[in-house]
Amino acid sequence: MYLPRLSSEILDELRRTLLEKLGRSPEQVDHLSAELNRHFADAGVEGFETLVALMTNDPGDRHVIAAAVKCGAEPSSLSTCGTFPTPRSTLGIEVQHRDEFLVHLYRLNPDLIVNILHEEAAFIGRTLAQLLAVLTQGVPNFAQLISDSLGLKRNRVVRNRGAYCPQFSSLLLNKTPRTDFSGQWCCEGFL
Repeated sequence: MYLPRLSSEILDELRRTLLEKLGRSPEQVDHLSAELNRHFADAGVEGFETLVALMTNDPGDRHVIAAAVKCGAEPSSLSTCGTFPTPRSTLGIEVQHRDEFLVHLYRLNPDLIVNILHEEAAFIGRTLAQLLAVLTQGVPNFAQLISDSLGLKRNRVVRNRGAYCPQFSSLLLNKTPRTDFSGQWCCEGFL
């Protein structure tokens, strides 16, 4: 369904964010890095550095688009699409907000996505309805689509204590989620 594409710069940025902004421990971040390497060993992107100067988006994010162009990533799921101005079509990439991206993944394989959401909810000790209420904060269309498709009543929003990404929360807690679906994960996505 989806293979993330990861450059060393993207992984460094992820590490800094988890440590400095989200307060994760070095052990949790090291565990996540090891799990990403284990599950996505072929996801690395190299040789894009010369493309960085050609990008016109926010200077701090140019490495992301350059890596996407280099590996032909399509679509790219980004949580801050505003820093990636159009026209991107001239670069041969499509940038989707994470909400649109997850809706697309659901439409490709609804049973798999619902199964992953049930597993994640159980792992964090919440009901599926509670998990969807949290997801409403960042991916409202996706959460509503799942709620509607399962006939769930709309729940009040549960305050989230930090960034949330299905599957990565499991990794950060030094637990490995089930990946018996051909190693494919539904995750917010990194290039």
